[in-house]
Amino acid sequence: MRAEQAGKPRNITYVGELGRKAIHLGSLVIPASAWFLDRIDTLIMLGVMLAISLTIDIERFRGGAIGRCVRTYFSFMIRPHELNARGGIFSLTGSTWMLISAIVTFAIFPKPVAVASFSMLIVCDTAAALVGRRFGRIRFGPKQKSLEGSAAFFVMGVIVAAMVPGIPLAAGITGALVATIAEALPWSLDDNFSVPVFAGITMVLLGW
Repeated sequence: MRAEQAGKPRNITYVGELGRKAIHLGSLVIPASAWFLDRIDTLIMLGVMLAISLTIDIERFRGGAIGRCVRTYFSFMIRPHELNARGGIFSLTGSTWMLISAIVTFAIFPKPVAVASFSMLIVCDTAAALVGRRFGRIRFGPKQKSLEGSAAFFVMGVIVAAMVPGIPLAAGITGALVATIAEALPWSLDDNFSVPVFAGITMVLLGW
């Protein structure tokens, strides 16, 4: 895909997207660790990680040393709406939203569902972004998602669900489909939160 679409510049470069998704994939340590931990230990781990991430987000807008460091070395990976305050309120980065969704997901869903739905967020979002930005041609919806990226999202979602023990095939496929739709919908809810939560709800309702 060209660097511009309909005369509007990309919010971050493809190199920035690669860096962002490399960090995203590193988050697979969360479901991998959670598989071997009990619920309480998992939530404690996530709570500590969220506290650190929130502190960094707050410091970005206070203009301190941490904020300057983030803006100097990592701004190429941060989307404009995450860098800039809206209405005087600081914005959360995708990493913070991901940790919030992780706490909700591992708090309310059975472990196999939580691992599958959160892993979908990490793997599928990475595949969709990289495939969509490089090969996306067919655009749809208000968010101008690419059909190619959404297809990659769905396929990887099915693969992820199939790899998690205890997830029935029908539940996994439907969960991946719902996650794909949640990622493409033009609502204000951050997709780092909506994708695993709605995928998890779907898999539970389908009789996990």
